Amino acid sequence: MAAAARRISRRVSGLLWRLFWLLLGVGSYVLGALLLLPGLAATVWLLVSPLE
Repeated sequence: MAAAARRISRRVSGLLWRLFWLLLGVGSYVLGALLLLPGLAATVWLLVSPLE
């Protein structure tokens, strides 16, 4: 989605539309990173915690 938004932002005219699509692209990268963090934390927790 972020790559598509970036491609669209290059093709649209108008400052506000470019800004909208650029922010949508950046926001999707940020959302992806935020969704990735709990999975990484759970993986590290499972690798570090002792098995019972």
